[in-house]
Parts: sequence; C-alpha cells; structure tokens
Amino acid sequence: MIFTELIKAQLESNTINYSNTEAIYLNTPFAEESEVRFGQCHFEDGGVIDGKKFFCSNEALTDEIDTYLGGAEPEDCIASEMVDHLLETFGE
Repeated sequence: MIFTELIKAQLESNTINYSNTEAIYLNTPFAEESEVRFGQCHFEDGGVIDGKKFFCSNEALTDEIDTYLGGAEPEDCIASEMVDHLLETFGE
C-alpha cells in the first residue's frame, strides 16, 4: 500500500487504529507514492528497518486529519490535498 491509498482509505472508513504505540513508516524521501509499513513507535537504531523511516504515530496522524477537517465531513476532503498537508506537517 502506498501513502495516498492509506489516506484515501482513512478518509473513507477510519482504517487506522487510534494508538500512540503504533506508527506509520514510509520509504524516503517521504512522498505520495511512498510504501507504507505499520509498526511500533520506537525501534533500536532510530527505527530504520527495511528502508522505511518513522513518519508519525497513528494517533498523531488521526488527530491531524481531524484538525485539518475542522468538523467537515471526510468525503468532502480532496485526498491529494490531505496527503500534501500531511507530508508537509510530518515530513520535516
């Protein structure tokens, strides 16, 4: 699964567990087409395994999506705009 597909799925049906102990890892450089892996928030050696790096916790991602939506319905959001926002927010 790539990052854009994950965000589309989250907007459609809240597929990500709301948890601060689970995280999303992406291939670098972080981009719309980065492959996704789920895992624990912290690994030895900075969390780098299989070429993916820590992007954010599941909880942080879910909270940021809710903040961005500001009460609007998820289906009213353009997924590509959400992806761009999340990459800018967490990719620094």
